Amino acid sequence: MRIHWNNSYNDLCVSYIEKLRSGLNNTRNLSGEAHELLRHFFNDIDQTCHESHFETALHSYFKQRGVWNTLEFLEWGLRPAIDYLFGSSLDGPASCKEWTDLFGEYIRLEAKAPYTTGYTRHSLRSARISLHICKIAQALRQFVLLKATGFSTAQILRKGRTPDEQQEFSTIIDIDSWLAAKISIGDRECIGKPRLG
Repeated sequence: MRIHWNNSYNDLCVSYIEKLRSGLNNTRNLSGEAHELLRHFFNDIDQTCHESHFETALHSYFKQRGVWNTLEFLEWGLRPAIDYLFGSSLDGPASCKEWTDLFGEYIRLEAKAPYTTGYTRHSLRSARISLHICKIAQALRQFVLLKATGFSTAQILRKGRTPDEQQEFSTIIDIDSWLAAKISIGDRECIGKPRLG
């Protein structure tokens, strides 16, 4: 499995992702659709796999259920799948709650965010999920990879544990969606903290 072109970052994240991927077949609390979405997610995050349909699968999942509102993302049976990505099968359900709740906060922010569409690129606001699927899928990848690093909040803000990691990962690790959610929930460690990189 290859997650990123940077070997150090890849080595840091790949064991967590591999554990999740290999344990997927042993998981009993996920529906068949959730299993299928997670398979698409793992194919999407793996750079050696060229059959990624995660965003399309998400769009189809919601369309079949008649869900149009972005705020309903974690409802409709997806919360166990998101919990799984944040390590409920590895560390227990309590360990993933913080990450799942934080991702839920990002979803609430995304539902209010403007988007641009068409040739004129007018900025519009809509909670319609089809307009936000791409950004939500990118944010989910970002959150899962941040969880996979095992970094604390301070280390995520610095983008590494050591000065060498910080220099190497400064342009690699994307924390924008995570940071927006942390600020939105009032995390004092993140508010007013200058970003490095």
